Amino acid sequence: MNIKKNYLYNLLYQLLTVSLPLITVPYVSRVLGSNGVGIFAYTSSIVQYFCLFAMLGIGIYGNQRIATIRDNKIKLSETFFSIYFLQLIMSALSVIVYILFLIFFVKSNKFIATIQIINLLASAIDCSWLFSGLEQFRKIVIRNITIKIFSLLLVFILVKEPGDLPAYTYIMCLATFFGQLVMWTYVRKSVKFKAFSINKITEHIKPTLSYFIPQIAIQIYFILDKTMIGILSTKSEVGIYEYADKILKISLAFVTSLGTVMLPRVANTYSKGDINKVNEYLSKSLDFSTLISIPIMFGIAGIAKEFIPWYLG
Repeated sequence: MNIKKNYLYNLLYQLLTVSLPLITVPYVSRVLGSNGVGIFAYTSSIVQYFCLFAMLGIGIYGNQRIATIRDNKIKLSETFFSIYFLQLIMSALSVIVYILFLIFFVKSNKFIATIQIINLLASAIDCSWLFSGLEQFRKIVIRNITIKIFSLLLVFILVKEPGDLPAYTYIMCLATFFGQLVMWTYVRKSVKFKAFSINKITEHIKPTLSYFIPQIAIQIYFILDKTMIGILSTKSEVGIYEYADKILKISLAFVTSLGTVMLPRVANTYSKGDINKVNEYLSKSLDFSTLISIPIMFGIAGIAKEFIPWYLG
C-alpha cells in the first residue's frame, strides 16, 4: 500500500469526480443557461444537508476505524456491518424528513428537488469508507472512471435544450447512485457478514457525532453559499457562482487528496503506537500541501479574467 501510488489514485479519483462534469460545462452552460444550472445547483445544495445528516460523520469515522483494525478479519467484518447498519438507519430517517420537506416547504422547482432524492439513496449505500480504510483506492478510481465517462456521454446525447434540465438532473444523480452501488461487488471480497448486537451499533453513535460536528462546519463552507444565493437572489446567479466554484474545487482536489490518503495510514500507524512516524507523516503532509496550494492560488488569480468568458460563454 504505497502512499505515493495511493495519492495518485485518490488525486485521480478527486479530479474525475469534479473535473469530468467540467468537460460538459461549456456545453451545459450554453444549453441549460445560468438559470437551469442554478436550479440544479440550488436543489443539490439543499439535499446535501440531508445527505450530511444521513452519513453522520461515518465517512471519516468508518475510514479511521477500518484502518485501525484491518489486520483482524473477524473484527473488520463485525465493525463494518455494525457501522453500516447505523448508516442505513440514519439514511432512512433522512429520506423520510426530506420527503416531508418536499411536501410542506418546497414551492418551486419541486420536480427537480424530488429527483435529487436519488442522492440521498446514494448516501444510504455508500461504502467507499471501507476501501479508504483498507487503502484500496484503485477500486474507487476504476469505479469512478467508468461511471463518470458513461454519464458524460449521456449528457451530450440527451441534454439538448433548456427543457432537458430533468434529464440532466437524473443523469448526475444516477451516476452517483450507480457509482456507490458498483462498490458492493467488491465488499464481499473484503468482508464476510458477521452477526452483531444492537450494542455494537449504539457504541458507534458517540464517536460518529464527534466527527459529524466538524463535518457540519466543512459542509456549511462548501454548500451554504449556494443555498444563500438561491434564497437572496435568482437561480441564474447561483448558476454563475456554481461554475466558478467548480473550477476552484478542481484545484482544491490536488491539496485535499493527500489528506484522504494519509488518514488511514496515520490512523493505522497511531494504533501501533509509533508516534514519531505519525509526526513525520503530518509534517511532510503539511509541507506538500503548502508547496502545491500557493502556486495554484496565484495561477488561478492570473488567468481568471481571460479564462472565464472564453470557457463559460
